[in-house]
Amino acid sequence: MRRLTSAADPLDRRTLVLAGIGLLVAGLLAGVLATLWLRPLPTPTGAPVRSLAQPVALSDSGAQALDPATLAARFRAVSEQARSAVVFIQIEPRGPIEHWLRRFGGGDPRSPAIEQVTIGSGVIMSADGYIVTNDHVVQDAGRITVTLPDRRQFTADVVGVDRSTDLAVLKISGGSNLPVLPVGNSDGVQVGDWVLAVGSPFGLTSTVTAGIVSALGREGVIRDEAPIEDFIQTDAAINPGNSGGALVNLRGELVGILTAIATENGAYQGYGFAVPSNLVTRVTEDLIERGEVQRGVIGVGIARVTPRIAERLQLPGTVGVLLTEVPEEGAAFRAGLRRYDVVTHVGGREVNAPNQLQSAVARYRPGQVVTLAVQRGPDRRTVRVPLSVLRPAPAPDLPEVEAPPASDVPLVVPEGAYGVGFRDLTRADRESFGVREGAYVARVQLGTPAAFAGLPVDVVVVGIEEQPVASAEAAAEKLDLAEPGTPLLLRVKRRDGTTAFYEVVIEE
Repeated sequence: MRRLTSAADPLDRRTLVLAGIGLLVAGLLAGVLATLWLRPLPTPTGAPVRSLAQPVALSDSGAQALDPATLAARFRAVSEQARSAVVFIQIEPRGPIEHWLRRFGGGDPRSPAIEQVTIGSGVIMSADGYIVTNDHVVQDAGRITVTLPDRRQFTADVVGVDRSTDLAVLKISGGSNLPVLPVGNSDGVQVGDWVLAVGSPFGLTSTVTAGIVSALGREGVIRDEAPIEDFIQTDAAINPGNSGGALVNLRGELVGILTAIATENGAYQGYGFAVPSNLVTRVTEDLIERGEVQRGVIGVGIARVTPRIAERLQLPGTVGVLLTEVPEEGAAFRAGLRRYDVVTHVGGREVNAPNQLQSAVARYRPGQVVTLAVQRGPDRRTVRVPLSVLRPAPAPDLPEVEAPPASDVPLVVPEGAYGVGFRDLTRADRESFGVREGAYVARVQLGTPAAFAGLPVDVVVVGIEEQPVASAEAAAEKLDLAEPGTPLLLRVKRRDGTTAFYEVVIEE
């Protein structure tokens, strides 16, 4: 048998030795990395989890922040911290007899209560027992029972409510040294941020769900005559019983009070809303100190900036909020604001919708001076406006006109290509809308230019292309004469006295 030369044997042995050493080193390194990855990480540093004086500390290490074990530890720490300051609220409504007694001179605590009990959640705002929740949770409240996560129970009284923001403050009796959540800056919340929702859905107390911030500045949630809405939208699971609970960030800070869900069946469908913490702080301070919210106003009419309006006013874009009315006798006019100015910032905070401007102004009190950044055509300027007290609008000075009988209500002008049916105003319309003339929008057909423009019913068109509208026939005629493909700007008045603009384009 032929044998390999001896010269090759030393080389093969060295290769095998080196390969073995390499495999050993690689194995040791893999073991170390696996240990670091799988080993449970300690609770984030900072204040102890049960101490709510400070938010949970965040790591500055980007590598650690992406580590699943670190993220899980963060969720656990924040959940435990938030749960300890969120309470379960049970409301026994006042019974029919007590409703009757209250109406005619005060309630009787011995009167029977309806057996149905309303449930909700609340967030402890002070160590001595002030709790913030939703106004709709405590409406028509008789006996209010608050249960803490440690199962202690207290009775509570309503300190004050603010229907414009759907917030209420309760005070429990006998509470002291209670856990309190640190309040975060909701202006720093961004779409995509992780958040936790804490409350008592369906009576399941101390429930935590997770999600992200889906959108900011949402409106159309509160059913009130003068809502102030700038909601944080989240996809964290929120169900009946969560109302009044906490929306917290991953620092364990309160960034919102859970208020509502958008749903067709009454349960979670992925759309929940929370009042931003900065607005919550402003409202709760007034309710605790005064029992009511003192709210300042600029005293102007506002509307969205559409592409058509931006083009007409020579604006650089569709940002900001349009001033549709600036009364000459008001502080806003004296400060230098004019009709068709566009407010882009309130106190340094950017605003791009009417509800955002209202929310920003609502953080100030009457008498305070607010700084507005204003766009007037291509020019920018700064205006300082002292806020006035929000008062009900005076009844308009209208000429005496006999109200028509119900059978004599004006007929609706048939819908044309634009898809809106107008009728003339009755005296009741003039009084309700505070206008002398215009065209009442009685019908809007689905799938028509008016419907695509978002024009609602139960408003009055007072101008088309800045020309006043005197009657239903006049409004219909202006639309009929419009050139196909050319947008028409409709100026409308709502029942609450506000003005809005809608662009209607007749198709070719």
